[in-house]
Amino acid sequence: MADDADAAADYQRRLNEQALADHRLAGAGGSQPGPMMICGKPYCRECGERLPAERLQAVPGASRCARCQDWLDKQNAVERFRV
Repeated sequence: MADDADAAADYQRRLNEQALADHRLAGAGGSQPGPMMICGKPYCRECGERLPAERLQAVPGASRCARCQDWLDKQNAVERFRV
């Protein structure tokens, strides 16, 4: 049982490190292009919904709404787990 718990903790640690690295890249003008701008207002690049001010305050330069980002994070986690 301890082996499973250790493996899960290690997996979560690696996910957290990757998420932090991705966030740093996005904040430094990295691969994340930022939100889609329409008439000076930010919109999600995935679903096209308007990004609320709270989202941009929490994650400056976010290119996706929280729902789309959560979905993408889960997809990336599944892909990383398969490797």
